[in-house]
Amino acid sequence: MREKLVRETRQARVPGNALTSGDDDEIRKSFESYVEQQKRFPLDTANNVRMKLRKGKFFIFKKGKKGISYVAAVRRRNRPAGVAFADSAEKIISVLESEPNLNRKNLLGKLFPESGSDTEKEGPSPEQTRQASQDLKWLKSEGYLYEYGDGTLELHPKEEARTPKPKAEKASPPASAKLEPDPTPQEPTEE
Repeated sequence: MREKLVRETRQARVPGNALTSGDDDEIRKSFESYVEQQKRFPLDTANNVRMKLRKGKFFIFKKGKKGISYVAAVRRRNRPAGVAFADSAEKIISVLESEPNLNRKNLLGKLFPESGSDTEKEGPSPEQTRQASQDLKWLKSEGYLYEYGDGTLELHPKEEARTPKPKAEKASPPASAKLEPDPTPQEPTEE
């Protein structure tokens, strides 16, 4: 009967509070040392989180000298070379290329500096604001642009134009190397 109730296993899922409040000191000490190790250097935790995010179709990338990891719902794409976007999207791209890491709040001022009269700054019209928001949303949904939590916009670079490689022709042996039957030497005849 005992064999049916208890069995040996290498893995088990147990609530954390059951491990710390349990009667077995060895299990509790082992659990506490593992938690302390993960607090100092959470490699196992980070790998498990990364795996769950990838299963959820999220994309992970690192940025900067410190290698800070970021998570995005859209895969990063470089802008195709030789492809033109709508004029309003091209305007956003040109502004972000001239001023990298521009904040979203400042983008409208850079896009529409001529908005308003000289005496009174009105800002962009509601139609201009709506169009810019739609273009930003489209650029982000396609993966050409990331917007970070602080509002900073990062534009991804253009793809480098690929030059087609010339197809390598099959090397044919030189004409002199072709195998032809050698003419048999004729014996000179005396006449």
